Amino acid sequence: SQAVSLYVSPSTKAYLTSVGGNYDLLVNPWRDYFADRKTKFKEVHDTEQLKRLNEGVLVLPSAVALSAEERQAVLEFRARGGAVLLTWASGARNVRGEWEGWKFLDTQGV
Repeated sequence: SQAVSLYVSPSTKAYLTSVGGNYDLLVNPWRDYFADRKTKFKEVHDTEQLKRLNEGVLVLPSAVALSAEERQAVLEFRARGGAVLLTWASGARNVRGEWEGWKFLDTQGV
């Protein structure tokens, strides 16, 4: 499948906002990338949407803070045959912004 989904993590957005960051600065380059290449993509903003994805590529743009539910939904997407593109330190922090280390990246084969 050529389906592309861009996951805009609410946990990452909340964490980055709490430390004075702006998640859109990390997500917008991906939006621009797809637009420049005329690549259709769907933005996904919550775990319920993630759970309904069945194929294609899921991009997690610098999704540094992920909840347990988000992590599980990504793992289940991969188990259904989807591909995952992670950037930066995706999943290195939990929903509270606490350091989790590289465990999530390890589950993705990084």
